[in-house]
Amino acid sequence: MMHSKRFQRWLLALWLCVGVGLRLYDLTDLPLDFHPVRQVRALILARALYLPPESEAALAAQAQAQREALIEPPLMEGLTALTYRLLGQELPWVGRLYAILFWVWGAWGVFLLARRTAGGLVGAWAALAYFLFLPYAIQASRSFQPDPLLTASIVWAVWAALRWQDAPQSWGRMLLAGLLAGLALLVKSVAVFFVAAAWLGVLLAEGWPGLARQLRSLRLWLAVLLAALPLTIFLLYGLVWTQRMAGQFSLRFFPALWVQPSFYWLWLQKISQTAGLPWVALAGVGVWLIAERKLRALLLGAWVGYFLYGAAFAYHITTHDYYQLPLLALTAISLAAVVQLLFTALAATPWLGKAKAALVVSLIGLSLCALGSANALYALRKTDYRPQAAFWAQVGQAIGPNERVLALTQDYGYPLVYWGWRTCDSWFSAGDFEYRALAGNPLDVREMFAERVQGQDIFLVTDFEEWRRQPELQQLLQAYPLRVQTDAVYIFDLKEGQR
Repeated sequence: MMHSKRFQRWLLALWLCVGVGLRLYDLTDLPLDFHPVRQVRALILARALYLPPESEAALAAQAQAQREALIEPPLMEGLTALTYRLLGQELPWVGRLYAILFWVWGAWGVFLLARRTAGGLVGAWAALAYFLFLPYAIQASRSFQPDPLLTASIVWAVWAALRWQDAPQSWGRMLLAGLLAGLALLVKSVAVFFVAAAWLGVLLAEGWPGLARQLRSLRLWLAVLLAALPLTIFLLYGLVWTQRMAGQFSLRFFPALWVQPSFYWLWLQKISQTAGLPWVALAGVGVWLIAERKLRALLLGAWVGYFLYGAAFAYHITTHDYYQLPLLALTAISLAAVVQLLFTALAATPWLGKAKAALVVSLIGLSLCALGSANALYALRKTDYRPQAAFWAQVGQAIGPNERVLALTQDYGYPLVYWGWRTCDSWFSAGDFEYRALAGNPLDVREMFAERVQGQDIFLVTDFEEWRRQPELQQLLQAYPLRVQTDAVYIFDLKEGQR
């Protein structure tokens, strides 16, 4: 038995190492492959935290960082900046490496929870394989943004809540549950939907007598305090003290979408593109196969939390695929029970038996892992973003150090800020105009142009796909002389005024 447990630990360590190693492929490519706005923004913040405060470059980097709104605590950026200092240089791939490590840390928690939900190891290995080798998971878990850490911290918060409910009188387990829940909420406040709903699910599972007993428990309220305190302090800092979060709650909630059938269709499409709709459907069945009542209630609560989260952020759940990352963890953990049941059924057949059933399931699982990995690696290999650093540096050199820039560029000008060292105000994309209209705040292009060119020196265009989508903007800029015109860059001189 000891040898078997030791073997399982070594095998788990091997799988986790493979999961890390696979994601190290093309590690040093620029982070423009997946939601570059979020990733390059993180690089800008990390650079500002890293550079020596007395240097001229640090002053410029800090001025760039101060232009950014405070969205969540810069935990990933701070850790990356600290690593820059330890290494003695700024290496943009460090943030990607931390995202990978956090995702694989979450995979360990998925395995532990899936072993409980499945009631066996076969389902647990299947859950781990799904979470590690799903093509979308490979791509998204390399992204330098808080969401890989968010997903992992939600997994461990749910794991800690389950362990606490196994021994509700334990002060140590209560402290761990509260602290890990607090970490999840601090990483990104949307974790409250998953953590709070999971906790509530367990409390309601005990019925009214158990709920009343828990509500009288000092341990429960201390755990709630530990969970809420870090986020509360941060919100007070961002909303009251610095007021840098003042605009974070505008244009976020779209309840009007709830009555539109297209909203649910788009949501299903996003689930299909990321988690895989068949896997999610099987996971939905798997929740009801879990034998442990508390565990089933915990996961049901987390699933309800996911749907409330999607409803609260109705626009983003259908447009930002990384909003589905916590769903990958829920799907993996719930899927384990289905796989375990299928394996048990196969092993019970006289013509197959347990050993052959294990071999069949292993071969199918390894084939799917290999296929998913190959697809992900092909996607990473087919595009090299490294030349973009030189391009944006050249664009930055074409702009005077003190010139004020209004820009229609890729990724809202963040690559220009980071590699070109030039700040800019970003002109809206066509999608941004549609977004404002959806929120009931339509914008007039001519009025906005007249307002935004005031005080600007140049208008920079590098995103020509977006340029072609805005003929009204083209017409307005015809009144200004072109200072630079190449296949990749237009620079209009706004200081000259109309010709």
